[in-house]
Amino acid sequence: KIVYCNNIQSPMVTGILKKYILLPDLNYTDQQMRHIIIHELQHIKNFDIYIELLLEILVITYWWFPPIYLLKRQVELITEMRVDKQVMDLLDPNEYMDYIETLIFVKRAVLTTEDDFYPDNIVHLPLVKKIKTC
Repeated sequence: KIVYCNNIQSPMVTGILKKYILLPDLNYTDQQMRHIIIHELQHIKNFDIYIELLLEILVITYWWFPPIYLLKRQVELITEMRVDKQVMDLLDPNEYMDYIETLIFVKRAVLTTEDDFYPDNIVHLPLVKKIKTC
């Protein structure tokens, strides 16, 4: 099930037993919607929600141990990079740039509508660690 939300930072999957794809309420083209859905379905296929749950349990348990936050961030980054690679393997090579443009479109659109609530305004691109947005 796909749910549009105004107050989320990026598309995401939620739910333990019944999965929901949450999307920022933006005007997507058909191609952008296809890319986003493929990306989020890949998270479901990889059981990434359970990896996130385990990470949260570790952070709650070891909240006093600063390296746990670094571990969480690195695992999240690796998870996103893995999914981006899997999506690009499914796409035609001519669509690679369109996929990257979809990721940038979503991040820019959300950044222009939020009130600096998210301090780490970054864009995750396939095989790129971090890019600060202007």
